[in-house]
Amino acid sequence: MNPYTPPPQFASQSPQSAGDDWDVNFDEVEAIESNLIPNGKYRMMLEKVSQERVKNGDNAGKPMLKCQFTVTDEKQHGRKVFMNFAPHVYYQVGLIKGLATATKTPIQNGSFYSTVLSLIGKEFMATIGVAKNNDPSHSDQNTITAFKPLPVSQYQPQPAPQQTYPVQPQEPIRTGETAFDANGKPIFKATDGRWYYS
Repeated sequence: MNPYTPPPQFASQSPQSAGDDWDVNFDEVEAIESNLIPNGKYRMMLEKVSQERVKNGDNAGKPMLKCQFTVTDEKQHGRKVFMNFAPHVYYQVGLIKGLATATKTPIQNGSFYSTVLSLIGKEFMATIGVAKNNDPSHSDQNTITAFKPLPVSQYQPQPAPQQTYPVQPQEPIRTGETAFDANGKPIFKATDGRWYYS
């Protein structure tokens, strides 16, 4: 009897007997020794923001924002980094300013929450590191230490605005037939069959 119960999305693929197994090619993946994103630079975006209150310490009860960032690079695509930002912590306000600068987003003084909300969905380059935790009851976690603009080659090109030019009336084409109007001014007949002043 197989003691393993797969998650529901894999239930239909569950081995029915000791001889059954899933078809996986381990040569196609790298060995992962940690569930953390490796240190490095990644293309990312801010995905979610929620308002919270600091729960412990000297700043207990003060406002903060819980932010969820998502890697949009191919290799670590979809991986998440969670960070908190508080308007009363100078370094964290500086990181938000760095993110706004990297995404070319206008900053609104006195409007911390609105500024952060305006950053949702905008891509940037992030330097990801690992914050070591000395408390054995808490694990190490990823953190973003720098925000930079995307390299020019990674910007999605925006189509150039279409310029419209006023339509110039086309000069009538003369047929060679000429005449004079009732006041004696010269007129000519065009290929469209109408008469025009010269």
